[in-house]
Amino acid sequence: MQGVAYAMFAVTIAATEGSTVALRGVNALQWSKLCNIYGKFCKQAAGGLICAFAASMAMAVVSVFSARNLFKLYSVQRRKEISGLKKWRWNLFYSGFS
Repeated sequence: MQGVAYAMFAVTIAATEGSTVALRGVNALQWSKLCNIYGKFCKQAAGGLICAFAASMAMAVVSVFSARNLFKLYSVQRRKEISGLKKWRWNLFYSGFS
């Protein structure tokens, strides 16, 4: 889950960089500003980037909760409880044979 969140964030950052080039242009490479020509496209791209950033943040939050629950499930205290329960079951099992 965390890998997908990182990949989503990286792709969103790359799209933001491309949109910045379209918005401002690059004089050194002789790339003109595209938003002066394609205004509607730039507005739609900005809306898409806002949605992508929101999705990236939501995925990061879900990933944090998922990791928290995973670590809580395999915490030291929980492992001690489970191992004590297993010993109790084995003792109960073996006591039936004596």
